[in-house]
Amino acid sequence: MFFSLMKIGVDLDEVVVEQLPTLIEFYRAKTGQHVPYEMFHSYLWPEVWGITHAEAYALDVEFKNSDAFANLPAISGAIDGLSHLVDVKGHDATYITARPHVFYEKTRRWIDRHLSHVRGELTHCHDPSKPEWGGKKYNVCKEYGISVLVEDDGRHAIPCAERGITVLMPERPWNRNVRGENIIPVSSWTEIVDYISSLKK
Repeated sequence: MFFSLMKIGVDLDEVVVEQLPTLIEFYRAKTGQHVPYEMFHSYLWPEVWGITHAEAYALDVEFKNSDAFANLPAISGAIDGLSHLVDVKGHDATYITARPHVFYEKTRRWIDRHLSHVRGELTHCHDPSKPEWGGKKYNVCKEYGISVLVEDDGRHAIPCAERGITVLMPERPWNRNVRGENIIPVSSWTEIVDYISSLKK
C-alpha cells in the first residue's frame, strides 16, 4: 500500500477566499440592514436578505466590481494548506468556482496574488465555452479526473458525493444539515490536509 497522488478540486468562496463577511458589510453599507454571518442558513443570499434574485444579482455585480472584492482575504490556513498539498505532497489542484464567468479575470488576479506559488488551474463551472458542464461541478470533476473536492455548498457537494466523489466540507452555517455518504465535515484546513494526506491507494 502506498500514498497516491490525487487530483483535488477546490471551491473558492468560503473555502479559500473569505467573501461573506466583507459582503455582509457591503450590504449593510448599501441598505442599512445588518444580517449576521450566523443567520446565513443558506448560501442563496436572496433567501437570507429577503430580496429578489434580480436585486441580489445586481448587488453581487456591484460588489464584485468593488475594491472590497478585489482585496478579499484568504480563509485561515488555506494558503499554507494548499501549498503543502500541491508543492510538498505533489497533488494536483483545480480551483472550481460557480462565480459567473464574466469575473474570470478578477478571480484569476486574486489567485495570482495569493497563490502564485501554488500550481493550480482555474475553472468556472458556468464557463460558456463548456456548455456540457451545465454549471455542475460534478461534470468538471469528471472531466478533470478529480476524486476529492473541497466544497462548502450543499448544492454542489451532494451531487458530487452521490457520484462517488469524496467531498470535504468546511463547516459553515449554511451546511449544518448537509450530510451523506462521501461527505466529510471538516473544521479547518489542518483537517483537510490531514485527511487527504492519510488517503492511500
